[in-house]
Amino acid sequence: TKDLADSIEGIGDVSDVISDLSEDIDDLSTGIDAILTKLGEVVEPDEPDEPDEPDVPDEPDEQVILNYPRGGIIITFDPHESYSVPTQECIVPVYETLLRYNPEKAGELMPCLAESWEISDNGYSYIFHLRRDVTFTDGSIFDAYDVLFSYDRAITLNEEEGFGPGWIINQIDISASSVIDAYTVNITLKHPYAPFIFAVASQWGALMVDKGLVQEHATAEDPWAHEYLKENMVGTGPYMLEEWVREDYVILVKNPDYWGGWEGPHVDKIFMPIITESAIRRLRLEEGSLDIGSLDLEDALGVEGTEGINVEVVQGLTNFMIFMNTKKAPLDNILVRQAMSYLYDYAGTIETIRQGIGTQARGPIPQALWGWDPD
Repeated sequence: TKDLADSIEGIGDVSDVISDLSEDIDDLSTGIDAILTKLGEVVEPDEPDEPDEPDVPDEPDEQVILNYPRGGIIITFDPHESYSVPTQECIVPVYETLLRYNPEKAGELMPCLAESWEISDNGYSYIFHLRRDVTFTDGSIFDAYDVLFSYDRAITLNEEEGFGPGWIINQIDISASSVIDAYTVNITLKHPYAPFIFAVASQWGALMVDKGLVQEHATAEDPWAHEYLKENMVGTGPYMLEEWVREDYVILVKNPDYWGGWEGPHVDKIFMPIITESAIRRLRLEEGSLDIGSLDLEDALGVEGTEGINVEVVQGLTNFMIFMNTKKAPLDNILVRQAMSYLYDYAGTIETIRQGIGTQARGPIPQALWGWDPD
């Protein structure tokens, strides 16, 4: 124990190390989002008055508006640059992927812009058959050329410009991929990669952009029209950008020509005020000016049981970890690391610091991710 303490500058014994690290866990980076839905805010419209004359139409239904705050400042709307969760929640209703995750069953994929797909026996080739009734919100037709262009753009911006989530799909060999016909595309990989089909459904890096629009706004200095897409969104999704006031709010409205249709009840407009402080989001939820929002752990527990507010705890994507330098004594000794593992009070941390919200990790993969193994 003395050797271990001496190897960590400024820290006492092993127990102090563990205690200090536990106390430093930042509740603001909680891996479990508390999603709160303000109930009863959507008011059913009054029954329209009976018309005086048979040919006078009924009054239109009241517009349904969802008030859903962003917890951070929006920097860019470029779907091949954004890494910000607050930004991505603005982007995903506008841009779509070839496939999407089944919200009812973890690890299962569903068709989206691609109606079906085939994977070669050797794992190199993926053929996607696209929907034929999809348009971007500028009216242009979505086709296989947009798919190949979108993947090329995402990968190139990541590899050459050094930003963006294109690395998620960088297993693609663009030069070997091809358009079979307007609604069939062959995506070839550099090497077999089993999780690739799940990357196709990722909201990071795999979103489809309008090839013609990008080329229209490209310049010699900006061949991928990055500057244009930072401030403008043109996708195939159910919503489109109506207004963005920096550091203030974003407004999305229904795409009337959405290929998925609008049967049943839907939100007509999404108002997204920028509210970076959890305490202010909590206050707005309590007063009824917000319908849904993420709160920090303390605020989430504080409103639990409040009339009209439903608190839902969901699995997060964050593990709290202690990183050790295994090249330096005594941490290079596996027995020392095992001793620290046995010494750490996992249950006590969850019950006190996390106030009962959380589970003990079983490895580096969070419980909510595909590939997690309880053993």
